[in-house]
Amino acid sequence: MALLDIPPEKRNPRDGFYDAWDKFLEVQPKRAKTLSREARMIESEKQLISKTTGDGLQVRESAVKSYIEASEECKAKVKAIVEECKRLNRKYVDYECSLGAGAYALQNLYGAYLRDMVMDDASVEPPPGVKRVADIFDEPQFFIDGAAPTDIHQGLVGDCWFLAALMAISAKKDLVDKLCVARDEKVGVYGFVFYRDGEWVYEVIDDKLFLQVGDDDDLAIVRNWDKDNKKARQVEYENEKLLNLLQRGGEALYFSHCKSSETWLPLIEKAYAKAHGDYTAVEGGYASEGIEDLTGGVGVVLKPEDILDKDRFWTEQLLLVNDKYLFGGGSPINNHKGVIGGHAYAVLQAWEDGNLRLIKLRNPVSKLLQVPRLDNSRRGGNHTAYLRYGQGICHRDLCFPSLLELTPKAPKEKRKDYLLTLMVWQWGKTEWSGDWSDGSKLWTPDMMKNLGHTFGDDGVFWISYKDFLKHFPTINRVRLFDDTHWKVAQSWTCVQVPWTVDYLDEQWQFTVSEKGPVVIVLSQPDDRYYSGLQGRFLFSLHFRVYKEGEKRWIVRSMFSSGADLQSTRSVSAEIEDLEPGMYSVVYKVTGTRFSETSGFYTQEEAISKYAIERREKLLSVGRKYDYAQIKGDRRAKEIEVKREGRLEERREQVRGLKKARTVEKEEKRRARLRKQRVKDDAKRRKAEIQAKQADEKAEKAKQSQGSTSVAVDTSAVAEAGKTSPAREIELGGTITDTKSEGSTGRKTENNTPPSEQDVAPTIAARAQNAVTTESATKQLSQLRIQELQEGVSVDAPVSPLEPGDNVGSEPSPEPLEDMSDNDFDWDSELDAPVYNSDDEQDPKTDLFTDDPWNALCVLGLRVYSMNSAASLSIVNGKSNS
Repeated sequence: MALLDIPPEKRNPRDGFYDAWDKFLEVQPKRAKTLSREARMIESEKQLISKTTGDGLQVRESAVKSYIEASEECKAKVKAIVEECKRLNRKYVDYECSLGAGAYALQNLYGAYLRDMVMDDASVEPPPGVKRVADIFDEPQFFIDGAAPTDIHQGLVGDCWFLAALMAISAKKDLVDKLCVARDEKVGVYGFVFYRDGEWVYEVIDDKLFLQVGDDDDLAIVRNWDKDNKKARQVEYENEKLLNLLQRGGEALYFSHCKSSETWLPLIEKAYAKAHGDYTAVEGGYASEGIEDLTGGVGVVLKPEDILDKDRFWTEQLLLVNDKYLFGGGSPINNHKGVIGGHAYAVLQAWEDGNLRLIKLRNPVSKLLQVPRLDNSRRGGNHTAYLRYGQGICHRDLCFPSLLELTPKAPKEKRKDYLLTLMVWQWGKTEWSGDWSDGSKLWTPDMMKNLGHTFGDDGVFWISYKDFLKHFPTINRVRLFDDTHWKVAQSWTCVQVPWTVDYLDEQWQFTVSEKGPVVIVLSQPDDRYYSGLQGRFLFSLHFRVYKEGEKRWIVRSMFSSGADLQSTRSVSAEIEDLEPGMYSVVYKVTGTRFSETSGFYTQEEAISKYAIERREKLLSVGRKYDYAQIKGDRRAKEIEVKREGRLEERREQVRGLKKARTVEKEEKRRARLRKQRVKDDAKRRKAEIQAKQADEKAEKAKQSQGSTSVAVDTSAVAEAGKTSPAREIELGGTITDTKSEGSTGRKTENNTPPSEQDVAPTIAARAQNAVTTESATKQLSQLRIQELQEGVSVDAPVSPLEPGDNVGSEPSPEPLEDMSDNDFDWDSELDAPVYNSDDEQDPKTDLFTDDPWNALCVLGLRVYSMNSAASLSIVNGKSNS
C-alpha cells in the first residue's frame, strides 16, 4: 500500500483537503515547510486573515496597491539574484522550473502532457531541445520599439487564447511593459507580475527556452519522394549547418515566438506557465480571462445574439477599445471565409465614418500548407520541423511539396518512417476573405491611407461590424481600471454548497458614499494554477444585488468570465450610476460532481496517489492550492464540517437508539395484545360451546318431559314388555338399572318395604295409570328400536339429563398452546411491522449514502468603485430571494 493510501472500500469518504495535506507535510523536511516562498506567502496570508473580523480575507485598497507591492517585491528578488550571479560569475538557473530537468515543466500533477505532444498511437514527443536566449538569437532583444500585435506568433500548442490576450494588451501602449518589472538580460533573469484571484503575484524565471529540434536529432534531406513506395533520393548536405539553421531564430522555438529577434513573448509565456504550475496550464482557455490575468481588469464573454441594441454596443463599448475596454473574438467551430474554426482573435481597432463601421482583427496563427505526414500523426513533436521557404538550405528545385526527412533518435533502418515536411508560411490563407479583406474591391487608396492598412501576409485584416457580429459567436471584453480613480474592496469566505440549488442565507453587504460607477465581481479561485487538486466538483456562480429596504433586485450577474456554464471563474455586473446607500449581494452556487469513474480524484485521493511518485510536483501544486483556499479560510470550514459531521453521527446514533427503543416497546405491546387475543378467543369459544351444550340439554330435557306423561313402574314395565334389561322412565324421577346388584356403577332397586304412608299413594297412582300401561309399553318399545338404530348401547343407558358423550355435542376448545396468530384474520394494528416515521429517508441522504455530497467552495466578492472606497462585510440572514 502506498503512503497515505486509502483502502478501496473506503473510497471518497470526504472531498476534503487539509487532513491528507497535513499528513503529507508531516513526512516533508521542515526546510520545505518554512523556507519556500509559497510557505511564506501562506503564513503571511494567515496573519492577514487573523486581523480581520470576517471568516476570510478582507481588503480595502486602491486598485493599483497590490500591483505596486508585488512589483517591488519582484524587483528586490531580481536584484538579489543579479548580485549573487555576478559575484559567482554565472548565469541564473531557475531550479524551480528547470526546462532541462526531465518533464517537470511539461506535465501536470496527473503526469499528463500537452495534447499536441501526444501522438495518435499514444506515444509522447516532448520538445527535444533546450537552449538559452543567447544561443538561439544572434542579437537578442527584449523589445524592439516596444511590443506590437504583429510580433506575436503561435507555436505548436493550443494557447491561442493567451496569445490573443497578449495581442490585445500590446495594442494599448505600455500594458506589456507593466508585466516585466525587472530583468537583467546578461545574467538571464526576468521578473514578471500577473493578476490572480484579486491580487498581483510575481514570478522570476531564467532565459532557457524549448526548441523544436534537439542536438541529438538525426536529419536527412531527400528529393523525389515516392509516397507509395516510401523511397526517395537523398541529397548531400552538411548536418551541422542544417542543425544550426533549425535551432536559430524565433521560428526554432517550440512555443510562441516573435517574428524578429525579440524575446519578450516566449519569456512572458514561460513565466505565465510557471506561475500556473507548468506549460499544460497555457493550453486552452478564454481570451477574456487571459486579458484579465495580464491587466487586473474584469473580463466577460458576450454573445452578439444577446445584445439588445447593437448600435449602442458599438458606440458605448467597441469604439472605446484600447481605452476603457479591450476586446477579443471567438470564432465558430468550423472554418469559414478564411476564419479558422475554434480560434481566438484580438480586436486591435474600431473605426467608423458615417454609417461605415470597421473592426481591425489579428490572428496569432500562421497557417502552414503541409504535405500529410507519412505516419498520419498529429502535428507537433520532434518528428516534424516547420521551415520557411526561401531559407536556402535546399536545392532550388527542392521546393514545396518536396520533402525533408527527420529521424530523431531513431535507428537508421527506421529512418524512412519519419518525415520532415518543407512548408511555406501562408498568412493570406488565415485571414478573412469577405468584404474588406486584403484585396477586396471595396478598398480605395484613400481608405487604405486613412486606416494605415497595407495588404500582406501578416494575419491582420479588417472586417465590417455587421460581419464581425455574424461570424464571431462570442466576444471577449475586459474592462480596465486606471491607477488613480478606482478603489476596490474585497472579501472572501468558504461556503458549503447544497445539493439542491438555491440562494444561500449568507450574503455580503456593501456601502457606497457617492453616486458613480460600480463593478461587482463574484469569483472563485482560478483552478488553472493548481491543476490536479480541483477535486470532483465544478461550481457555477450567480448573484443579485438589492438595495436596503427594497424587495426587487436592481441588477443581476448577467456575464461570466468564460463560456463554460458548469464552471465559472467569475461573474460580474456593472452599474454606471449607483446611488449612495447600503446594498446586499445574495448569491447561489451550483455544484456539479464528476462520478467516481470519470478519472477525477478528490483532493484526498490525489494526495494519496501522488505523495510518492510525484512528490515535488505535489508539494508545489498543494501549496498553491493551500494559498488559494486560505483566502476563504477553508481549513476552518473543513474543521467545522467535520465537527458537525461527528455531531450529526452522534445525533443519528441517539435517534437510532430512541427509534430502536420505541420499536421494541411497540413490539412488546403488540405481542401482549396478540397473546391476549388468543386467550380471549379461546374463552369466547369455550363459552359458546358451553352455552350450546346447555341449550341442547335444556332442549332434550324439554323434549323428554313432553313425551313422557306418566311414570312407569319397573315391575309393570318388566311384566308388560318381557324385556331384560329394561329402563324405567319416571317423569320427574330417576333412572334405575334392572341388572344385578353386583353390577358396578349401577343404581340397584331398593327392596326395603315401604311404609304405609308411602304405599298408599303408590297404589293409588298405579290404579290411576293402569289404563295407560299398554300405551307406555308401546312407547318403550319404539324408544328401544330408535336407540338401536342410532347406535346407542343398551348395556350402558345414559340419562339425557346427565352430561356425557352424547351424540351431537361440540368438542372442547383447543388448548391455548395449539393456537397461533395465523388462526386469526389479518389485523394491521397488531400483525403489521412496526412503522416509524424515521424510516422515510431524506432523498439526499439516500442518494449519497455511499458517496456523501461534501461540496465546499471558496468565494470572493470584489466591489470596484470610483472616487470612494466601498465598505464590505459578510452577514448571515435570510436572503431577499
